[in-house]
Amino acid sequence: MQKKYLAVTVGVPKERNAKLTNYLAKNEKTNTVSVVGVGTTGAKYAELKYSVLDSTDKVALLDVDLYTGRSHQIRVQLKHIGNPIYGDVKYGGDTLAKGHNLALWAYNLKFTHPTTKNLMSFKVYPDLTQVPFSIFAKTINTL
Repeated sequence: MQKKYLAVTVGVPKERNAKLTNYLAKNEKTNTVSVVGVGTTGAKYAELKYSVLDSTDKVALLDVDLYTGRSHQIRVQLKHIGNPIYGDVKYGGDTLAKGHNLALWAYNLKFTHPTTKNLMSFKVYPDLTQVPFSIFAKTINTL
């Protein structure tokens, strides 16, 4: 299965294209996840790749390829590099976006049908009239 996401981040990542590899641990009591060291008990490997598609001086639109599907993975890994997701109150992205929805959208799913073995591909874009995706409507329409 392949999952691709659109994410709007607070700030623009230093690298335009990067692969993020970390170990993540979940705190069941607070339902939060954090980046931890390799030998941490219960830590799980997490990997994603992102590309900055467009940006302003305050926010960026990222195309994210998710290689592992860990709980809160994209949110935690982007926060770890200093660019939390717009509207993400739990992981620090509310600076500009108080009251807005989390700007993370699974827009492209691909998988092999279990019976027919045909490749199934689905693309759905976020509502481009809503902030913050409206800022990048022109770019998203070219995907």
